[in-house]
Amino acid sequence: MYMADERRACILRMLAEEGKVRSRLLVKEFGVTDETIRTDLEQLGQAGLLRRVRGGAVYLPPGGHEADAARPDCQLAALAASHIPHGAVVYADDSLYLPALATALAQRECCVVTSLPGHLAQLGSATLPERVYCLGGRLDAASGLAVPETWPAGVPQPQVAVLTPQGVTAGTVSYNCEAAARLAGLATGEAPTVLLLVPSAVLGVKAEHAVPCTPACLITEDAVPPELAHLPTDLIPRLTPEQLRAESEFDY
Repeated sequence: MYMADERRACILRMLAEEGKVRSRLLVKEFGVTDETIRTDLEQLGQAGLLRRVRGGAVYLPPGGHEADAARPDCQLAALAASHIPHGAVVYADDSLYLPALATALAQRECCVVTSLPGHLAQLGSATLPERVYCLGGRLDAASGLAVPETWPAGVPQPQVAVLTPQGVTAGTVSYNCEAAARLAGLATGEAPTVLLLVPSAVLGVKAEHAVPCTPACLITEDAVPPELAHLPTDLIPRLTPEQLRAESEFDY
């Protein structure tokens, strides 16, 4: 038997990965009724954890709510932050995990460096780090990322790089976007410590553009494949729609 809050945590993880969910697909994924999913989204929306839209919901960045502790993106970000020294300069990939990470780092008074601060613009001033730098450089039209040739003068050198790639294999990380891969290569060349903050769905996956990488720690969910078992890890529990659907009883 599983509880409704486990299903809702799974929905929040899907939002953090995809940016949006559709109600009819959630009904199919979890094997529950339309009314059950509607109730899930309504309650998560009332808690400030997502924004309801016609036919589903979209991702909302952390808002400093007590309920944020239930969000998988915030849980992973908190684990990553625990590996980062107080006041450190941190490069972070521009991804949907960036707002949760920036919120966690603000409490540690870290400086955040990223390619474009678009996701950070959604955060309120109370949760935004005091110092945020944008790398700048040539705009890559396909991705919207600004990519410099070298680390820009005037931007603090990172002590830690937090990467959120679309693929992680032994010795490499990989991205769907060439510009994101070049930024990751630039950051890992500057930062002595590299952390991977990723959902377990990308472990063992090879995306198109690869970058050599040996992380200090893999921050993920508890489904690490054998070929990555040698890496130091920090984990949160993982639930999938398949696991929940396989249960014989349901708590709606």
